Amino acid sequence: MPAPFYLLVGHAFVAADGLTHSAELCQTLAKLGFDKSMANKAEGLAQEGEVLIEARREQHEDRIAEHAMHAAATEVEMWLQTTRFLLKKSLDAETIDLAMGKSIHAHDHVVTVVAQALRTLASIRTNDAIAQALGADRKAHDVACRGWSLLKRLCDSTEIRLDSHKHEDRAVFQKIENHAGAIRIWLESLDAAAAQIPEKSIGLLAHLGYVPNGVGRPLGGTSFNVVRHERGQGHVPNPDEAFPSTGWSIGRQGRNKENLGKGWVEPTFK
Repeated sequence: MPAPFYLLVGHAFVAADGLTHSAELCQTLAKLGFDKSMANKAEGLAQEGEVLIEARREQHEDRIAEHAMHAAATEVEMWLQTTRFLLKKSLDAETIDLAMGKSIHAHDHVVTVVAQALRTLASIRTNDAIAQALGADRKAHDVACRGWSLLKRLCDSTEIRLDSHKHEDRAVFQKIENHAGAIRIWLESLDAAAAQIPEKSIGLLAHLGYVPNGVGRPLGGTSFNVVRHERGQGHVPNPDEAFPSTGWSIGRQGRNKENLGKGWVEPTFK
């Protein structure tokens, strides 16, 4: 599934900001094949993306979709504020401002929120000081997963806002599709270089707001209402070794559907 357009534009914005403010990042990426000409493309891609978003907004007003999108953006901002509060307990202002993307300001507010969230997520995943300030490894992972979930929800709402199915004028949507392809090609080059950054320098990826697969702390791996165990089931159980259990459905025939109480309930088969 193609990445949402707002997410692609957000990636371009946060990378443009990082490449502008970190000479070390530019030098490191240049040695890995991401030269100055590629770095200079980030700002242009980000700005053109905003132009197309505004063109879509002027073409058709959809207050319901617009409200849903901004409500989702507010949730991400609340997560960012909570994360900043946790970091203030043990880190200096300069480190926090970098991790929160304080220097990132796009014309479109939602693009700004997306870019800042990408910066914060990348900081949690690649900066040991940031992760430790949030608490134990589990705590840092939970904070990052919540932020990523809220960001995905926001991106889903932006796709609804950019939906073209109900509109006859296809010109602006074709431009958006073409520009999304250009950003994806640019990101592929960035990914190829970022994946080669030495372990000792992965903290530089926080400036980019982009972390390649297999680099830094993992993100994801959770599901609603599922307990993560330190030791999980590693093999298929033998059905011959199955014994009666109070958790089996036969013991919950209508009278103990929630598996409550002290144990077995005799089945009625009625």
